Parts: sequence; structure tokens; C-alpha cells
Amino acid sequence: MIMILFAIIDTNYIFLYIDVGTNGRANDAIVFAKSTFNEALQQNLLNIPAEGVFVFDDSFPLRTNILKPYSSAKDLIGTQLVVNYRLSRGRRVVENSFGILDLEFMKNQFN
Repeated sequence: MIMILFAIIDTNYIFLYIDVGTNGRANDAIVFAKSTFNEALQQNLLNIPAEGVFVFDDSFPLRTNILKPYSSAKDLIGTQLVVNYRLSRGRRVVENSFGILDLEFMKNQFN
């Protein structure tokens, strides 16, 4: 059985929210939609600064506090390509965080 680990990670590689246990057939956007984090975000319960935003991939809903890349299905102009590139760089923090978590897990498994 495959389970999804969904996490919100800040720019300092700190895991702020973790949801584990959703069936592996669900995509990240579905996990997010059903999460307590999404509920708290919609109800403004998270004490996020007004300029604070979350960067997600294009399967997530677009909201005032959620940024996602322009769809690659259409021809993008220069500024849209720049925005997509910068959002991609921001999402790398998440990928790197999972890489660090995996390394720590493996290190602890074999020590």
C-alpha cells in the first residue's frame, strides 16, 4: 500500500505541516483539498503575514495566497516564463527538504 506524505515547508527547510496516510492514488491537490491545513488557510486561522504566499504546482487551485505556474499548455511570453522559473526555484526547497529527510532516514536506518 502506498501512502502520500504531504508537507508544507518554509524557506529554511523547516516542515511546518505534515499529512501522512492518504491513499497513494490521490494527487497532491486532492490531499491538500481534504487537509486540515487547507481548512485553516481558507478560514484565515494560520496567522500568515499579508504578503505571505505558498508556492504549489499547477494542479492546485489559484488563490490570493497560493501561487502556481502559468500553464505550459499555452504559448508563454517572456515574463510568464520568468515567473514560472522563479516559482520552480522556490519549489526546489521542497524537493531538497524531502531529499534531506530521506538521507536522514537512511542514515538512521543503517547506524
